[in-house]
Order: sequence, then structure tokens, then C-alpha cells
Amino acid sequence: MDDEEAIAALITLKGIGRWTAEIYLMMALGRPDIWPVGDLAIQLGVQRLKGWAEKPTQAQLLAVAEPWRPHRSLAAQLVWHHYVALQEQARALKPVKIKKTPKGKTTP
Repeated sequence: MDDEEAIAALITLKGIGRWTAEIYLMMALGRPDIWPVGDLAIQLGVQRLKGWAEKPTQAQLLAVAEPWRPHRSLAAQLVWHHYVALQEQARALKPVKIKKTPKGKTTP
């Protein structure tokens, strides 16, 4: 069964949508060519990597990933790692608020 057939079969199950089916194929079954364009981290990660002002459309995401075929699952994991690294970097750069205690001591 190819990827699209498997996704079609999985989404017939109650509570399973396309995103869940794609992630299942990628993570549980190890399918090598899954590119979950509905994933927000993929969308935002590609947006940052490409330097785009707007979140990419599904068509743009598919076009970006076409050269990575048949290894788009690996590309998705790399984009996720990039997205998480950006989030961690943003948290690390966020200034710590210093509060004064009643006795004049400071606490982070």
C-alpha cells in the first residue's frame, strides 16, 4: 500500500485526520517520504528558513520539498529541529524580570 492509500485508509477511522495519519506513517512505520504540510512547525520552520514574511501555502511547501523526494520525512524532522531550536533561542533571549522582595532582596 502506498503512502496516499495508507493515509486514505487511516483517515476513515474516527478521530484520525490527515496530520495524524502522516505522523503515524512517518514515526511508527518509518515511511521515508512523508511531508506533513498541515503541520504548523513545518510551516513556520520553512517560513523562517526561506526568510518569507508570510506563512507558506500548501503549494509552496510542496514545491520547496520536491527536491528532497524520496527523503522528505528526514527533511521534516530537520525542519522540526530547526523550529524547536528557534523557539529555545527566543526563550533564552527573553529578559528575566527581577522582582524586589519586601526586605529589599532581588529574585529572578
